[in-house]
Amino acid sequence: MKYLILLIAVLALFSCRNSLDNASPVESAIPFYIGTYTGSGSQGIYKGLLDNEGRIKLKGLSAETENPSFLALSTTGDFLLAVNENSPEGTVESYRIKGDSLFMIDRSSSGGAHPCFVDIDENNYVLTANYSSGTVGLLKLARNGELSGLLDVQQHTGKGTTDRQRGPHAHSARFEPASTGVITVL
Repeated sequence: MKYLILLIAVLALFSCRNSLDNASPVESAIPFYIGTYTGSGSQGIYKGLLDNEGRIKLKGLSAETENPSFLALSTTGDFLLAVNENSPEGTVESYRIKGDSLFMIDRSSSGGAHPCFVDIDENNYVLTANYSSGTVGLLKLARNGELSGLLDVQQHTGKGTTDRQRGPHAHSARFEPASTGVITVL
């Protein structure tokens, strides 16, 4: 009887190990999303998978939208945010993630032209950096994925040393960990 129990345990162990060894690389892959500039063949946000071997597999179009230049995942992993780099007014969109698809929930102003960066903190505050207008916008993502209107917009001033830099260009705006109470704007 003792040997029968040992044999069953060994068989169970090997069958579990064997099923893990035979798992498809796609099943254990890490999903990711790609924002694109549309207009020359691209249609919006695409999904990809990174497998354990470091190979990338593109799954295809997840959401059709115009110029989603930068993306951010909510801290819960339920929502994806995209800034749409448009002029004269850019937007930020929220999407519910469901399988290989994204379902748009809401769209709001980014607070300026050509937003090129979005960040979200653990309290669901959202920052957008608007390149052409040199502004940073603040919004909030609700639990259901809806976006607030703009809570604040900060206009930066100044210029660079070349003709191309006649005004400020916000490249990014990031939250630091809550304990520091700092917001970094580049």
